Amino acid sequence: MDETNTDASLVETPEALEALATRWHDEGELAFDLEGDGLYRYRSQLCAVQLATRAGDIAILDTLAATHRAPLARLLGPEGPRKTVHDVSYDGRLLAENDILLGNVFDTSVAARFLDEPATGLSSLVAKYLDVTLPKGKQKANWGKRPFGPDDLGYLAADVRHLLELGDRLEAAVEAAGITPEVRAETDYLLHRALTDEPDTRPPWVRIKGRDDLDDVGLAILREVAQVREDAAASADVPPFTIIGNRELLEMAQRRPTSRSELSRIRATGRGRARRYGRDFIDAVVRGQKAGQVPADELAEAFPEPPPREERELRQKLRKKLSTWRKAEAAKREVNSQVVLPGHCLEALTSVQASRPEDLAAIPGFGEFRVERYGEELMRLLSKAGR
Repeated sequence: MDETNTDASLVETPEALEALATRWHDEGELAFDLEGDGLYRYRSQLCAVQLATRAGDIAILDTLAATHRAPLARLLGPEGPRKTVHDVSYDGRLLAENDILLGNVFDTSVAARFLDEPATGLSSLVAKYLDVTLPKGKQKANWGKRPFGPDDLGYLAADVRHLLELGDRLEAAVEAAGITPEVRAETDYLLHRALTDEPDTRPPWVRIKGRDDLDDVGLAILREVAQVREDAAASADVPPFTIIGNRELLEMAQRRPTSRSELSRIRATGRGRARRYGRDFIDAVVRGQKAGQVPADELAEAFPEPPPREERELRQKLRKKLSTWRKAEAAKREVNSQVVLPGHCLEALTSVQASRPEDLAAIPGFGEFRVERYGEELMRLLSKAGR
């Protein structure tokens, strides 16, 4: 069945948002999704919020027009109705940037992953469980543009129209598999990360993969040209990759062009937005060559000192032991390995200093239930490995 309906109300004023929040606050559960415009801006805006009730009512909130956040915070916060969402990580982070705390949620993405679904995207799950085909034509749409057209509203509404029913199916499967505590703990962990992770404040060049093979001068050039791109993106209010790609910046650091003709040999430097900054990139190359190296503090951020060899070897030994144990336990329980021990918990265990099973509860996302079920066994594994 193709999903093309557009029967949704558009909320565009603070007064209408307040009325909706009051009317729906006592709903037992809401389907929730949101849209940003991170593909088109230097910093993503919260552009739209989609909500649906059990009765099938759908509201699309124009959050660029109805900018008062308090009513939305009441609905989406821990004290509001339970929200069925797909991927709390992105939603929670963008809401937090807008001073809205997301809480009281069931995440269909986490449920699908822990149920070992081969495809965990919303479209795939809706197609499998509900035999519904969601529209795909606007997956990369610029949701900061106004006004919304009928196709926009249809796409936005489709993302939440079937979400509660999908949540019901997945939640029943989670309960039947006996993994409800694990799904809840992972959802809480992802929400916590979304709310507490600090923005990446490292210099732009440090975030570029592929810099490891550059020499000191190459790194100094990369530092300068990456900053040119960052400043240009901030000024134009566009994502940095739309100015020029990482590959081209690395090529500048390797080829070190000091003239327009030399720069033109690097793909994409003579097209689009990059063309406007040709002189700036050349000047940056010259500055990098003159500097000869990057500041020591930035170098330490880019290439942090690894742990001592003995510690690295111990962690690797623990990873292997824990992975083997996790695989065996997952097979015994007939569940996905992430149910037994999520990857982030496994990695944390390789460096944890714990003297009692109860200490493992301090690992984010581990959960008291895993302490009860696996605490003693894991402490034996850690002890045998030398922890």
